[in-house]
Amino acid sequence: MTIEELYEKVGGNYAEAKTRLMNDALIRRFLTKFADTFDIRPLVEAGESGNGKAIFEAVHALKGVAGNLALSRLYGLCVDLTEKVRSCQEGAIADHKDEVKTIVDEFNAEVALIKECFA
Repeated sequence: MTIEELYEKVGGNYAEAKTRLMNDALIRRFLTKFADTFDIRPLVEAGESGNGKAIFEAVHALKGVAGNLALSRLYGLCVDLTEKVRSCQEGAIADHKDEVKTIVDEFNAEVALIKECFA
């Protein structure tokens, strides 16, 4: 699978990634690093506890990375949840378990495709 095909499968924007990162070697490097090192557990734990501020911090971090890598589908999901919990103060409870699960499932699917592409 080519990098362009990978972007199509994950609902990403290859042209945008190419504009930002300049070449396929850098795209590959950063996608691999993302797949190997991004820790989704803080988002999972925040979603389970309902800690609104922690959900915001975790999803905001993922949103930034997904945006920079032009992983558009994942980025869009993160934007939606980020805006819903943006105003949560410390200790605020936010019930967004379904949205967190959707994001985590999408993250896992995209990471699996990235790893498959570069195996």
